[in-house]
Amino acid sequence: MCINYDDTQVSGTESDLKLLHWSGSPLHVSNITTSLDTDANIICGVATSLSQFALALPACCVSRVGDANGSGDDIPTVGDISVMIDAKFLTGTCDGIIGCLAEADMNQSGGADPTCNDITIVTFLC
Repeated sequence: MCINYDDTQVSGTESDLKLLHWSGSPLHVSNITTSLDTDANIICGVATSLSQFALALPACCVSRVGDANGSGDDIPTVGDISVMIDAKFLTGTCDGIIGCLAEADMNQSGGADPTCNDITIVTFLC
């Protein structure tokens, strides 16, 4: 499914928009985004059922620790570690990869306002 949106209604970074889908279970919303065309203002995603859909910007730094991939999980997952390894060792930057460094800083080595350099191998072991 693809949805046209009005970019004047986006109150954050347009390239961070996500298409969310409620799967029917309480409080379970999934990011189903497959493409985002910020020039044409069209966002697309794939869902296996019809239910409520919403456009949203990721909530950053909402007391989760280890949510490097922005999935909304309250505990670190393999996906979070994969994103952190990509940012630190493959691309060498967190810019555009990790949306909220405070959430990605699993061992809180960077305090309340970490930088990408604060995220270390020790972080991955937590």
